[in-house]
Amino acid sequence: MNSRQIKKRSGRSAIVAVAIMMFIVMVAAVWIHSSGAIPDVIPDSMATLAIEQSKPGVSHAMIPASAEADRNAEAAVTWFRDYDEAIAESRTLKRPVLIDFAASWCVPCRMMDKHVWPDPAVQQALRNDVVPLRLDMDAANTKVLVEKFGVEFVPTILLVDTDGNELQRSGFVDAKGLLELLPK
Repeated sequence: MNSRQIKKRSGRSAIVAVAIMMFIVMVAAVWIHSSGAIPDVIPDSMATLAIEQSKPGVSHAMIPASAEADRNAEAAVTWFRDYDEAIAESRTLKRPVLIDFAASWCVPCRMMDKHVWPDPAVQQALRNDVVPLRLDMDAANTKVLVEKFGVEFVPTILLVDTDGNELQRSGFVDAKGLLELLPK
């Protein structure tokens, strides 16, 4: 074989490898979406890939990945679902709004539902220090806010003042990182 044939063959091998990886990711996504279960052991590299690859504008139904995670995430805290209502409450209470841009297909979002939002210290901070607002990244009425705040991936967590001006921004964080983001 000459060098030209080797380059063609290695290029084809790379294309085949990428196609196989995409197929595996698609099968895993379909399995997660249809079963509603996410394994407890998700490598950090997979979570990072999910964060980097997710883009706004992809239309999916908002189906909870785990009913248990949803119950845990919202057991003690009432999340607002409407931006204007959250801002109004923020003005009344003189507290910033914590906005959680999430999606049902987002693996890191489900990890936060299971490990971050139910944390007792996080629950206390959500009740006492902010007005919590959870927005479905794929909902039609969220697209204006996605553009306004320049949200490019999920999860995106924003802290905004009573006028809707951004104060802090974060992606996936653990409970300690989230508490550091919140006002003291």
